[in-house]
Formats: sequence, C-alpha cells, structure tokens
Amino acid sequence: MAVTFITAVDIDPGTYGSYQEIDVSANVSSLATGIIIRIRNGSSDVQWHARMKGSTDDYYSDTDHVGLAFGFCGIDSNKKLEVKLQRAVTAFELIGYFEGETSFFTNAVDITPSSAQVWESTDISSHTGTDTAIAALILADTNTAGDFGARKNGSTDTYKFDADGKAHLIIGVDATEIMEVWSNSHDVKLLGYMTHGVSMNTNSTDIKPVSNNTWTTQNLSASATGAIVLSGHTTNIDPQEDWGVRQTGSGLNWFGDFNEAMGFGICNVNASQQIDTYIEDTTDTVFRLLGEFRAIGTGGTVPPLAMHHYRGRRK
Repeated sequence: MAVTFITAVDIDPGTYGSYQEIDVSANVSSLATGIIIRIRNGSSDVQWHARMKGSTDDYYSDTDHVGLAFGFCGIDSNKKLEVKLQRAVTAFELIGYFEGETSFFTNAVDITPSSAQVWESTDISSHTGTDTAIAALILADTNTAGDFGARKNGSTDTYKFDADGKAHLIIGVDATEIMEVWSNSHDVKLLGYMTHGVSMNTNSTDIKPVSNNTWTTQNLSASATGAIVLSGHTTNIDPQEDWGVRQTGSGLNWFGDFNEAMGFGICNVNASQQIDTYIEDTTDTVFRLLGEFRAIGTGGTVPPLAMHHYRGRRK
C-alpha cells in the first residue's frame, strides 16, 4: 500500500460552476483513499475546488494566471469525489492516488494560525486519533494576496510565498505531530495526513535548475517512488514566471506560471529515481525538495503494531 502514480486521466467535469460527481473507481485501486490532481490553466485565473463526495467544504478559489498547480482530494468508499471548476482548462487530471498510508477527512479541519505573519506551532495530534502522523496534507485558501508557508517543527526553512487563491502543500510533522505555519491572510485547513509511505525532510534540499528555461535532471534517493516539491519567487509577489516538474524521460513539456509567487508539485520518478525541474528565471527564485514518497520497507515501513493505518479514511 503506497502512493501510486498512473498515466494521466482526464477528470474535467464538463459542466462548470457547480459541483459535479466524478467516479474514479476504474482508475484507482480498491484501497485508494484519495487522489492527486494536476491542473494546467490555459488562459486567465480559474477557480476550482475538489472534495470528497459527502463533504460540505466549499473552498472555491483561484489558480492564478496561465498556471500549473497540483492538489489532492479524498474520495469516499465508492471512489467518488466532487469537482467544481469555473470553466474548461488545458488539463484537469488524475495522475495518482493514495492508499492506506493516507487518511482524509470528509470535511477539512481548521488549523488557521491564531496570529498572522509569525511561524506558529500547529499540533495535529488531536485530529489523528490513535494514528501517529508523519506528514500533513494542508490547503491554504484565500482570495486576498498574502504570504503562506509551512515547515516541519524544528526546521530552519523560511520559505513563504505570496499565494493568492488556492495552495495545497504536504509538509512533515515531528514526532509529536507538530508543524509550523505562517499565514498572512489565509484560512488553513487540514485535509488529511500520512502515517507511512513518505519521508519528509526537516530542512528542504535544493533542486533548482542550473539555467533559465531549461529542464534539469535531479537525482533522488534510491528508495524514492515520487517527489514532493516547492518552488517560488522570493522578491516579487506576482512575477508571472513559469515553473515545472516532471518524471525524467517523460517528455512532458508542461510548465506554467506560479500561483501568484508559489508553486507546489507532486511528481513520479523514473526507474533511476530521477525527476526534472524547470524555472523561467533562476534569479530570486527557489526550488526545494520537501520529501519523497517511499515504498513500504524502504523508508516507508509500517510499524508491526500499526497495521490499523491501512483502514483508509478518517471521518
């Protein structure tokens, strides 16, 4: 049981401006608890939200500009979700799915910091029950420009970027299930958490391309099955510059604007555990590896007494 990547499947709802049911049972395993979404916006800003069927959440907000964005969403026991998309886009795709290593809430849990513009400790242990999380799946949502960031407790990373609209992020938590969140004006929601099958860096590592407008191959660890990445512009709140991430050898030449000044990505690796990263301008930008998905037994081992983690969703 692990995060699994698949050939991209179109899940554009075809009807716009209202929630539409999407059945992904033909594309995911019987153990799937949630999906990974990739959206490429072909023109101006576009609003969207994806939620587990049965949820009442309505975080319908922008991916900005001609952008590239990644997200995730829980699915119900019948492998269904609901999508609200403002209009047709270049691509709205299912590229992978989570299984028993990841639990999703039917309705997201509010973890918005009580203070703005400070790194605030956020303890998710009261939301994980008898589980012990090692990573949090979060969503920052706002229609007001402002910095957003998150880091594992104990990290010295200071990466926070303007994110006007919707920003998904997977971030590590420490042994007591604490992370730190920075928010200027965002509502921050806990969509779910992971108990195994992932290795999160305390401090992210540099995977920035060496040249402008060039795909650069990055080597991950020998046990990596996927990458969790963060990119952004450190000085301009709305640079309208392209970024991208892909499996090495895929030939997928997709890149797009930051969501304001932030890009979050989830990517498969090739057989040599490699990915490619792309950025339009290496000046005043960062590209960081937050963590790696791992197969069970290669850094993603399930403790002998924790097999209940396979149960799937928490509601």
